[in-house]
Amino acid sequence: MHNPNHDDEIAEINVVPLVDVVLVILIIFLVTATLIAQGAIPIDLPQAKTAVIKEDLKDISLTIKSDGTMFINEDKTDPKLITEVLRTLRANNPNIVIKIRADKNTHFDYVVKAIDACRAAGIERYNIETLKDERV
Repeated sequence: MHNPNHDDEIAEINVVPLVDVVLVILIIFLVTATLIAQGAIPIDLPQAKTAVIKEDLKDISLTIKSDGTMFINEDKTDPKLITEVLRTLRANNPNIVIKIRADKNTHFDYVVKAIDACRAAGIERYNIETLKDERV
């Protein structure tokens, strides 16, 4: 039965709010991806004139703070257990690449221990992350 008080209504979907929501989600995704790529553990990386920027999200980060605290990705790891953790990671992925991120004020001894742990775990592919020195 037709109601005489209502004109024929056309059902429409207003897409403007939908587009607004999608754009906000995109912006949130881009900001989050940038933070993830930079690393969540704040350290002051050393600079090198020959630094090469290499972004590979499949790499595992081994971060060393200036006090010697070590992190695998974002998980704090006991330096005594670092070899075992790396050995487990290598068992899951034989082609693993470790990205060593050491604060520029870190004692070199900690970096050597990290490299030794990689080698003891059977990992021969590792990079030492630095910042590009823009000074000429």
